[in-house]
Amino acid sequence: MDRNNHQVDVVKLIRDELKEVPQILECCIYRVPFRLKSGPFREGKEEVYIPKVVSIGPLHHGNKGLEKMEEKKMIYLKDFLERNDVSLEHCVDTVKESLGKIRKCYEESLGYKENEHELVKIILVDAVFVIETLLKCRYENFRDDNDRMFRPFVLPDVRTEFLLLENQLPFFILKELFKFTKDINISLIDFCFSFLSSCYIFDQWLEEEYMEQIKDTYEPKHLVDLL
Repeated sequence: MDRNNHQVDVVKLIRDELKEVPQILECCIYRVPFRLKSGPFREGKEEVYIPKVVSIGPLHHGNKGLEKMEEKKMIYLKDFLERNDVSLEHCVDTVKESLGKIRKCYEESLGYKENEHELVKIILVDAVFVIETLLKCRYENFRDDNDRMFRPFVLPDVRTEFLLLENQLPFFILKELFKFTKDINISLIDFCFSFLSSCYIFDQWLEEEYMEQIKDTYEPKHLVDLL
């Protein structure tokens, strides 16, 4: 084989591989690095990345021990649909139309290729749960008197788990579904600030002047990014 033919073969080989190189994606939701999950970091530290009360998004969906909160999510979805007079079909279409963009936000492949409707359901139900939690925290008349979310010790745990790195949804899909809320004149970011500042751990970070500066211009990637 002469030199020119060899060069052509190498070029073709590399070009074929280049065709398979995935597009660089602007992902923003990651797994906690393995080095932080192993060795001296792992013992007693799983609470900083693995939800124990509620899963948000697909990465920990179906984890054992989170089943009761799945029932609560469906109750909140029912509340959302009834109070805002929006159809379930419209909400499903909103998530489905954004599913490609949602997938790109996660570092790892989400799977569900053969069962895409399950992924749409997870995203929709969890996003509405986040929105409803924010609304019910601010407006007591939105709550049921027997809502156990607002009993002692439950809400602080939920608030903490909304801020786990592996427990995130893209903020843009929260905003899209938040548009369906009726008679609400406060921005989603304002609700998020209110929700976070009600916790003594975060209130010292969330200065009102700073919040006013960013709330109309900043597009957070997710709740952790906002905080």
